[in-house]
Amino acid sequence: MADNKRKNSEYERAERVFGAHLARQGLKLTSQRRVVLRAVMTTHEHFSVEELYRTLKQEHGGISLASLYRTMPILVEAGLVQAVRFADETRYEHCFGHANHDHLVCLDCGKIIEIEEREMDKVERQASQANDFRPMGRSLVIRGYCRSCHKRGKRLLLSELSRGDMGVITGLLGGAGMVSRLQDMGLRLGKRVIKISTMFGGGPVVVQVEGTQVAVGKGMARRIEVELEE
Repeated sequence: MADNKRKNSEYERAERVFGAHLARQGLKLTSQRRVVLRAVMTTHEHFSVEELYRTLKQEHGGISLASLYRTMPILVEAGLVQAVRFADETRYEHCFGHANHDHLVCLDCGKIIEIEEREMDKVERQASQANDFRPMGRSLVIRGYCRSCHKRGKRLLLSELSRGDMGVITGLLGGAGMVSRLQDMGLRLGKRVIKISTMFGGGPVVVQVEGTQVAVGKGMARRIEVELEE
């Protein structure tokens, strides 16, 4: 109940801002523009105009794609929506009442990671003041590869895995005695392992193998080669 009340209050404030901005341009806050604003304010993901159109078409058949393309820039100008260029398309997110944030975008899987860095806020403020500039929003996109993508297919030692990493054992290093001990623990070639944790104080590496948790000493963990999976 309290959460719904807060969301309604936020929408009402956004509607007042939108209405005032439209009035300054000699435009009206029509029922269709209210519908678009409501849809944007209740969407918590990054979206394209086409995706928003498909959603609205199911609920409000009278809204055209052309109308949406005309409305989105006005919402951006009003400071209610942020437009961010990702790869070869522009995506939007509502930013009214939200802290400034920037984006990390994976060039492989398309994953978008939001980051909040106070130093960037400082840079924005200083640059704006130095140039007598009135900022209305910021869009910083850092492109690269997310953790899953840049590690996928890479071979690491079991001791090098991070918590949550999953992979297949591709090598057991060392003499026959070491290999035999690892196999007795269920750590065999082709077995899938998931890193659970490293015990406090740098103790054994805990992994899951076929539903069973196994604690592997640090030295032994350096004898197991794993090819990472997503």
